[in-house]
Amino acid sequence: MPETPGKGPDGERFTQEELDVVRSAGLFETYLGRGWFRNLIIYGVPAVAALLIAAGIFSSLIQVSETLLLYSQPRWIPGQQGGLRVAIMDREGEFVPVTDLEMILHDRTREVSERLVQGEAHGTKAASLAVVAPHWTDGEYELEIRATTTRRSKKARLTVTLDASYEGEPAETTRELGIWRDHFDSANFMDKGAEIRVDLVPEGGQIASSLPNILYVRTTNRSGEPVAARVKLALAEGYISGDLPESVETDALGLATIIIYPTFNILVLQVAAEPLDAHVPGPEDGEAEQEVPARVSTGRIVLPIGPQGIRLRPLVPNPAVGEPIRMRVYSVGSERVIFTDLYRGDLWTDASGTTVDSQSSEVLGPNPREPGMHVVQAYSSPVPAIYQKLPGREPELTSCSMSAAHVWVSVKGESDLDSLARVAAELQAAGIDRGYVSHLTREKLAAGGFNTGRTIAFLLARLDGAVHPPGVSASSRSSDKQSATSLRTRIRQLVVIAFSVISLVVILAFGFLTLETWRAARTSGRTSLPPGAEAPISSQDPGWLRKQIFQMSMIIAVVVATFGLLAVLVMYLRWHIS
Repeated sequence: MPETPGKGPDGERFTQEELDVVRSAGLFETYLGRGWFRNLIIYGVPAVAALLIAAGIFSSLIQVSETLLLYSQPRWIPGQQGGLRVAIMDREGEFVPVTDLEMILHDRTREVSERLVQGEAHGTKAASLAVVAPHWTDGEYELEIRATTTRRSKKARLTVTLDASYEGEPAETTRELGIWRDHFDSANFMDKGAEIRVDLVPEGGQIASSLPNILYVRTTNRSGEPVAARVKLALAEGYISGDLPESVETDALGLATIIIYPTFNILVLQVAAEPLDAHVPGPEDGEAEQEVPARVSTGRIVLPIGPQGIRLRPLVPNPAVGEPIRMRVYSVGSERVIFTDLYRGDLWTDASGTTVDSQSSEVLGPNPREPGMHVVQAYSSPVPAIYQKLPGREPELTSCSMSAAHVWVSVKGESDLDSLARVAAELQAAGIDRGYVSHLTREKLAAGGFNTGRTIAFLLARLDGAVHPPGVSASSRSSDKQSATSLRTRIRQLVVIAFSVISLVVILAFGFLTLETWRAARTSGRTSLPPGAEAPISSQDPGWLRKQIFQMSMIIAVVVATFGLLAVLVMYLRWHIS
């Protein structure tokens, strides 16, 4: 077959027969059947389409990765201090440690803002602190929170309410068992005719199983007046670790303490008490020595036991204003994060947190700033997360492993005896143990013969049962869901636009080539080259211009798809970082 030299698009020579084929077959085989055009169509377009499809699938999988939670009272009092805690919970329900925190309160109506907190966050897995609300009028305001974690930063805008008339949330009494309360409030657990009443009062209102517990032993007469007595103890039901003391002697205020380690969910003690002042006549009385039957009172006492994970015990029941509350925390397990809250009345005034590294650790609680009755409580997390992934339901957070105790915050310079008298007056005003505290007069207290700290701790233990379970007052979950939904929508829109642009460019390019194929078919065989002449496909040839247009169209399609994917990536990163 004779060869007529001609120059092709890649510099090769075309014969006359090949040029006729180009004109008859069109430009598909010429431009798309060789070189990088073919690879672009075969590999490039499907690859870009696959990436766009993957972006669309990815958008449907976007969920809320982390949620910012604000633990505080539902209302703040203007100008007063309140405790709060900021935590960030990941998708698995675990708290991510907060390292830095910034909180700004905005009044959008007056265009006024006040920075409440800025700097390093003190706490463990959550930022625990106290803030002073500004002296603004009552109403709703916007709180902007920016928290930095060990992974990334998180910011959210939440609504808080200022209310000058707010008095706090009422405490919940959930730890006392009815059977113990029935026994304690009546005398039927002591045998008929008993002259001495024996009360066993556990610290915190309930004995915690598998933890050391202080048990207050109190002895009074029938009118409720304290008497010193010797009390014998015997285990009737249940199990304890170690030995139960055979007997204890109560002091002038009728008090003594023992420590028990129960290991079962029921504990019943048999008691027998006799007064210490029982006088047996002897030779010094001018009488012959004789045996006098002892006045023994017996009874059977049922004690409450609960499966608590921790036990909180204030080491000083009456700390002074401005001094940290020294506490000992007993834990069933070691290496636990412990959060402590301080309440004055029903108002949350301060918060702190620490990590205990053993089953018995001494920790410092918040610093009380006002005198009076306070409740300090500890628990193992802000609201220990039980993250239940149930269809159509929000995650549920359940409180557990809580322990609380009352403390009397005294003014500086106040004596222990004055603190004791004030605590007794608090119980008298509250109608608690009136028969007993009515005998704690100044004259009786001045006589001495008792342990002041133990007596204060016992009276505070009579105020047991008041706990304030921590609750989430605001959460970014709703706004996070809206952001995730918006992001998914924008990604899908970009995918649709990118597909549309690519499809339009490809349709135009192939339409152009189809038109050229039809034109080449009509002119097939009408043009021939003289022997030995060259048929260059160059800028002189209209086919060269069409080829360049097609190349530019394909390049534009690839560029559009690339920038579309980059836009999706940038939007995702911006959302994920914020």
